[in-house]
Amino acid sequence: MLNIKTISASPNPSHPAVIFFHGLDGKSTQTWMENTEDEKTLWPRWLVDDFKCSVFLVDYDAKFSAKKDGVLPLPAQGDEVLEMLASEQALKGRKLILVGHSLGGLVIKAAIQHGLSEGVERFKQVINRVRGVVFIGTPHKGAQLVTLAKHFSPLLKKNAQANNVQRYDTQLSALNEQFLAYHNKLSAGKLSVLTFMETQGIFVGKKMLGFRMGPTVTVIEPDSTNPHVAGQITVPLEANHIGMCKLADKKESLYKSLLQFLKDDVDLSEVLVKTELTSKPSERVLAEA
Repeated sequence: MLNIKTISASPNPSHPAVIFFHGLDGKSTQTWMENTEDEKTLWPRWLVDDFKCSVFLVDYDAKFSAKKDGVLPLPAQGDEVLEMLASEQALKGRKLILVGHSLGGLVIKAAIQHGLSEGVERFKQVINRVRGVVFIGTPHKGAQLVTLAKHFSPLLKKNAQANNVQRYDTQLSALNEQFLAYHNKLSAGKLSVLTFMETQGIFVGKKMLGFRMGPTVTVIEPDSTNPHVAGQITVPLEANHIGMCKLADKKESLYKSLLQFLKDDVDLSEVLVKTELTSKPSERVLAEA
């Protein structure tokens, strides 16, 4: 069941809302905590002091195991997120920045695509307010999740979402092409994108007599982490797939890059859009010359 948790709601409606989506088998709070027993390590809270915004965490059913009934496939998750964004009163009229770890990034892309294609006016209005998308270890071309799961539990039955993120999945490729088309042609410069990739694998073997026995698996490979957004690179992080979004302090490169992205790219894109809409045709021609 999808829920949205309010970390901080700014009384100023001009302040944007930064919304965090956990990944497969993640949790709305613990995904973003370096120490799951210390609330101070819930680092999305830091943005409240460093950037004028509201902060929200989304919790949705993303268990890897299919033991629990009713887990929605990726397209249905996108629709559910759209409805939540459209109906949540604390988000009304605010610019939106969507941050997704792993599967969360795919859910964001599914929501954007459905908002553009389903002909629902309130969904279109939501997408028009999305000013930034941040992908943290998102498998744009699929992932080694199945390989990883086999090492932990060979008999584990995957749910519909896990089946959606198979390596080289054609639906994921189509979803990314649609996202790129929107970003490059239809968003009119309103949408900024920031992408991070893991550079370390997760050890899935066993330790015997102080030695590691078994493989280290890179969950999301570099070519899958890169959505190939024009004019952007995928920022490498010295962390594995799980640890990349568990930050120890504000000096971590992910936090510094995200904060700079919010202050520069997202706010600047808003200024450029307003300038484009308010300038006269002759002024726009001179500006483009």
